[in-house]
Amino acid sequence: MSWEVLTGAFALLDSVLVALFVVWILSLKRDPTSAIAWSVTVVFLPFIGIFLFLIFGYQNIHRPLRRKIKHK
Repeated sequence: MSWEVLTGAFALLDSVLVALFVVWILSLKRDPTSAIAWSVTVVFLPFIGIFLFLIFGYQNIHRPLRRKIKHK
């Protein structure tokens, strides 16, 4: 494999991952400020931003807590 092919494949992978994660973030986050902040992070820091979102941004803690509070 030449460097041109490897660089092109890496750029294509980067573009696809960023597009998929931005769509996922926008559909997941209800707060517009949070959704835009995470989307910008993923666009400008592609692999680091995706890793950070998977660690810190994807939280389902609030939904079960809201359900418990409503049932009391």
